[in-house]
Amino acid sequence: MHYGGRQTQCFPFYTYDEDGTNRRENITDWSLQQYRNYYQDDSITKWDIFHYTYAVLHHPVYRERYAANLKRELPRIPYTPDFHIFAKAGKRLAEIHVNYEQQPEYPLKFIENPDLPLNWQVEKMRFNKDKTAIIYNDFLTLNGIPKEAFQYRLGNRSAL
Repeated sequence: MHYGGRQTQCFPFYTYDEDGTNRRENITDWSLQQYRNYYQDDSITKWDIFHYTYAVLHHPVYRERYAANLKRELPRIPYTPDFHIFAKAGKRLAEIHVNYEQQPEYPLKFIENPDLPLNWQVEKMRFNKDKTAIIYNDFLTLNGIPKEAFQYRLGNRSAL
């Protein structure tokens, strides 16, 4: 799959035929039984496994430890000591990602250049030297970016 001109991997809950028909769950009954057996918990659902996997794939330790492998092969999902903590975290993280427009905004300081007319057009955003601000354009700078924001990465790039 290509997204934004780059090769990507996508692991949706459902898969479909080319024409959009024949919806199938991407987590097999066999996988469901493996998780239920390992954790000795018949309440685990396929959606729980999906959210668990989402959390594992976004966990910074997992991403760092297996960075080289993730560049060349499909991810392998380990069992963790507490399935439900990961499933709950993955569900919340997925909700944040899917519904990002409804999330509370981080209070950045908008610094407008009073010598220039209002301008929302952007040609290339960049960081200031200490990476605490995004220079949106010559008219607008967004200041007050916390250093923790740089820890979240999409592949090998900062989410910012």
